[in-house]
Amino acid sequence: MNVTNLNPDKDIGASAWMIAMEDHRILLDAGLSMRELGKRLAAIGEDLARVDAILVTHEHSDHV
Repeated sequence: MNVTNLNPDKDIGASAWMIAMEDHRILLDAGLSMRELGKRLAAIGEDLARVDAILVTHEHSDHV
């Protein structure tokens, strides 16, 4: 299992994590804009089209 922090910095503001397990990809939260999320995924060699599921932990603007 590989867990990657996609957050822009160490402060609160845009929660997003990629969890990769074999051929499965889970996006945990998704608090980035789609454009920014795509850039951050590309930077780690991933693609939004490969995401199998999105898990939203709670209702805040930086998580959904």
